Amino acid sequence: MKMTTAAFCLFLFTFYARADFIIVESTDLNTMPQLLSIIKIKGDKLREDLGVVSTTIVDFNTGEVIDMSPIGKDFSKWSAQQAKDIFDKGRPSAARPAWPSGRVKFTDAGKKEKVLGIEAEIYTAQVGESKITIWVTKDIPHYAGIMQQMKKWRVMEEVSFLDTSDIDGIPVKTAVEWKGGTRVSTLVSVKELPLDDVDFQVPSDYKPRP
Repeated sequence: MKMTTAAFCLFLFTFYARADFIIVESTDLNTMPQLLSIIKIKGDKLREDLGVVSTTIVDFNTGEVIDMSPIGKDFSKWSAQQAKDIFDKGRPSAARPAWPSGRVKFTDAGKKEKVLGIEAEIYTAQVGESKITIWVTKDIPHYAGIMQQMKKWRVMEEVSFLDTSDIDGIPVKTAVEWKGGTRVSTLVSVKELPLDDVDFQVPSDYKPRP
């Protein structure tokens, strides 16, 4: 299950927070073809489709997480605590590089660049041998409302080692560099339009995993 970006992100609801949004990102991974990530936000639920590889649905109220495979047409459903336990099992053991003991804050790089014609501020963080860079902007319609919803994707915030609480804006680009690999996600579009409740339900022909 992908705990992102996201997926890198909990406020009171405003008018915009109750709107429906579709956010599209492109992801370039040096070991895979380019993927499109489609994030749908409706009320208290978020759905992320990563190409045809995986679909994740999060209920912000309960913390429930549903992980689905469009190819296998199966799914797993976890409570917030179960999802946290699964995430914790993925933490490096003593035989592998340790994760940070506390939360890692992003540092303002003091630079700006244009991403897709939008001026963005650059922030960086170092996590072990990995460097994370994000390009952040407020120059997007309804950015505050979108951010309120996107941060709810961090229903797993307590298990995340990245602290983005001081960053005000929407990431239009995220780059993760590690030894032998890079992953770059870039915002493609943001649209506000009505979404159907069925998009946030498990299809009837999907089977639960053992």
